Amino acid sequence: MPKGVLNAALNYLETRRKKDGFTYYVLARGGRLQKKPEMIDRLVALAQRAKYEKINGLWIAGALYESGKTVQAKDLFEKSFKMVAPKLRRYYHNFYSPLKIKGIELFLIQQINPGTAEEHNLALEIVKALSRRKSYYYTTQELAWTMLALGHYAETASTGEWNGRLEINGRVVKGKMKKRVLSWVLKNASRYNTIHLKNNSSKPLFLNIENSGFNKNERSFKPYKNGLSLGRKIYDINKICSGELAVMKLTIYPSGYYRNVAVELPIPAGLEIENPRLRQENLPTWIDKRHKLWRPDYVDIRDDRLIIFGSTSYDTLYYYTLTRAVTPGKFFLPPTRGMVMYNPDINCHTEAGEFEVLKK
Repeated sequence: MPKGVLNAALNYLETRRKKDGFTYYVLARGGRLQKKPEMIDRLVALAQRAKYEKINGLWIAGALYESGKTVQAKDLFEKSFKMVAPKLRRYYHNFYSPLKIKGIELFLIQQINPGTAEEHNLALEIVKALSRRKSYYYTTQELAWTMLALGHYAETASTGEWNGRLEINGRVVKGKMKKRVLSWVLKNASRYNTIHLKNNSSKPLFLNIENSGFNKNERSFKPYKNGLSLGRKIYDINKICSGELAVMKLTIYPSGYYRNVAVELPIPAGLEIENPRLRQENLPTWIDKRHKLWRPDYVDIRDDRLIIFGSTSYDTLYYYTLTRAVTPGKFFLPPTRGMVMYNPDINCHTEAGEFEVLKK
């Protein structure tokens, strides 16, 4: 990060009238808190009077440690560590959750009081918690703090190497080792009958599996819905010939009010995006103006898809995109997918299909 940007951010944090524990920690890491010994003394005095809730206490302990107050930092960290964290999980504001707190605890204990049994136990608790669900279930805050803390833990916990062996249909596949991470890339893995991974060392194996894309031979998808449903249609203003326009209509059928809904709307290869978000005044005259348009918070525009983020209510919502046909031919149209972020059990996808652009 450029130094000027970092200094501007620190200047802003210094001017805030209300500062939480994390703000003090950032100021300490940036070297600003150390220039205000009276503020450090005030933080110590408040800590001695037990004036901090758990999360603020953890961050203040980190700030005191960064400021050279190691004894006071350890004392406050131990007190905060023993506090019981609320079990709520928030999907907005600070995205609080017990798992996020555990990530912060592991991150800070490695600085303030490393090499303890609590540090090792925290790492195991976090790994077990993360292994219970797929990665998209967890919030960005949960993943950021837990993976940052586990990364630091892995770097310091052992200097040895482990040896893994991957076999596909009985054939050994060689992996690539980089920064003590052994990885394999398998194309169309669903075609294989057996995939076996063996840990040949005495050290524990932490495994991460990522799956992306579509099988080249898979062209049919049955529509699915659970709490959320989507409809997709492509309207041709004339016949869809090269150079002409086509309107894509996305219909959202929610079963309730949901925050952080994400919809991935693929654009078939024969089309290019002309206007990613048609507003009421831009809609073609043949579209029913009574339709309630979805007003998303953010739209990520890519060459082959739109990724749309927003909130829904019980109302049926509509979203229109204007495209232009550019390349003649028949193209695969992947399913449109939707889910409630951080509550991915509420999800859906449409059917797949084909799309044809005719020569002009």
